Amino acid sequence: MKKLLVYFAVALVAAGSISYSTYAQSNKRSVDVSISSDVMLDNTLVRKGDYRARVDFETGELKLMNNGEVIATVKGQVVEREMKSRYTAVSLRDTESGRKMVGLMLAGDKRTLVLNELSNTTTTAEEK
Repeated sequence: MKKLLVYFAVALVAAGSISYSTYAQSNKRSVDVSISSDVMLDNTLVRKGDYRARVDFETGELKLMNNGEVIATVKGQVVEREMKSRYTAVSLRDTESGRKMVGLMLAGDKRTLVLNELSNTTTTAEEK
């Protein structure tokens, strides 16, 4: 009987740790994005090219990386949408100082990261 209780306790702990790691990973996602023209991300000029975007939906932080090196880090607001996005899309806005990245939607996710106000925004779906 004691052996059965020990096996049950071990199984319960294993199931709990798997659930927690699944929850933690669902709040952090990485995707490849292609930026077709130079854009400003916060105060950083990001040249056109292919990047890895790491999004932490818990803190609203976006890290844009190139070959493992962090190019820019910015915080935004996480907005829940009604439907899942079909594509990974970068939202851009033209300003007097040039194009700015103002949002990021990830394929298969209802959450969107909004970096600035979305008025006069163009969305470009650039899937990899």
